Amino acid sequence: MSSDKEVVIEFDIASGNPTVSVKGMAGRSCKLETADIEASLGKVAGSRKTADYAKAEETKNRASQQG
Repeated sequence: MSSDKEVVIEFDIASGNPTVSVKGMAGRSCKLETADIEASLGKVAGSRKTADYAKAEETKNRASQQG
């Protein structure tokens, strides 16, 4: 498994709205990684969690149930 982390910022030319996406980070670490970027860009209009986020949260929940 690759440990490469990537944050991509894309702008919709027509609307000027940015989209920030994260690859290679799981769970809440992606929000921590992009917090400064989101603050600089302004109000966040929406957020969508990916399968990586859900997988990390599921692993975390299993570990807490076993411990």
